[in-house]
Amino acid sequence: MRLLGVTICLMIVVAMGVASEGADDERASALRALNLMKPARQPKIEVGLTALDGEPFALHSLVGRVVILNFWATWCVPCRDEMPALERLAQSERDRGLVVVAVAADTKREDVLEFVNRGKFTFPIVMQPRNRASEVFGVRALPTTFVLDPSGAVVGVGFGPREWDGKAARHLVAVLARYR
Repeated sequence: MRLLGVTICLMIVVAMGVASEGADDERASALRALNLMKPARQPKIEVGLTALDGEPFALHSLVGRVVILNFWATWCVPCRDEMPALERLAQSERDRGLVVVAVAADTKREDVLEFVNRGKFTFPIVMQPRNRASEVFGVRALPTTFVLDPSGAVVGVGFGPREWDGKAARHLVAVLARYR
């Protein structure tokens, strides 16, 4: 049953690219699905994340929810551009159990706080001392976004900015949320 759900989810992910109007839009909306012939990758859930208030942030506390895990930085223009769409998605899909978590690559907490306050972002934005989370998840460029199913398994990854507030992204969350 889980394989069927993931298969449906991945078909939706592919449709995110097909539904786009142009080649640039297609590249910007599609997510790369992970190979279904192998078990979904289960990341090392605890990677030393810290909330902006200085408290530890535990990814394992989100098991049972759909998670959009976005790696970004305040100095990354495409990252800054997609943050409002992530906020709209987080707001519109929170009742379905979605949690958006943004992992900052910045080293200065003050820069991140200023950006968050200016943008009025309400989803968790965390710091990663020594880029540990980026290392564990294999992030090589920003923005990079992982989609985690309710079991905590990574089921998709997107490189570069996306239209996170679009119909396809909302549908993806709805499908994954059924398997909570």
